[in-house]
Amino acid sequence: AKPLTDLVGDHGLAYLLRICGVQAEQELPPIWSALKSAKKHNRLNFLQHSIDVAKLECDEPEMQFIATPALLQIVVNMAFGMSQTDSITTGLQPFVLGEQMESSAREALYTYKALYSGGSAPSSTDIAALMKSTITSPKQHFQARHMLRRTEILCRLLFGPEHESVVALQSSCVRYSSLESQLHRHAIKAPSSVDEIHISYPFASLH
Repeated sequence: AKPLTDLVGDHGLAYLLRICGVQAEQELPPIWSALKSAKKHNRLNFLQHSIDVAKLECDEPEMQFIATPALLQIVVNMAFGMSQTDSITTGLQPFVLGEQMESSAREALYTYKALYSGGSAPSSTDIAALMKSTITSPKQHFQARHMLRRTEILCRLLFGPEHESVVALQSSCVRYSSLESQLHRHAIKAPSSVDEIHISYPFASLH
């Protein structure tokens, strides 16, 4: 079997071992073994399958969670940390895990497979367009809750179920759910005001 360093490099493996709190590649969550073994044009399918399995394990089978090329790039490049703690355009955080247009997601999957299935390397222009993250802001309370839940599920996949980010996100999801009816009542009382949703992310400073 290929070593994980073929996918993430020596520094990437050392970084991953450190943030997962393990000593050897074999102790990492199973998704890393699947990704390193997959051919490039199949990696997006492997990520989607892993997400779908994790959704079932977390009792969220109906929640939309689409693996995009941009998300795969974050995972493979291990670009988990935000460049700034108040930035929502970088890193692994809820705003990159909003609702997706399913037709656009399918088109992106077909384009990704077409680009990486051929014999020639895709152009930098094609890659840049495909890998651009879509940043979304929740307009409904359930959307905000789902963004947190997707982040929790992905962190569970990448870092293991006992990782501090997973524990913190579980707590955030529970607290948000408990406040949802209160936020809804506030929106009814003040329909003309902007109903701000503040999401704290426990993994923002990861580097």
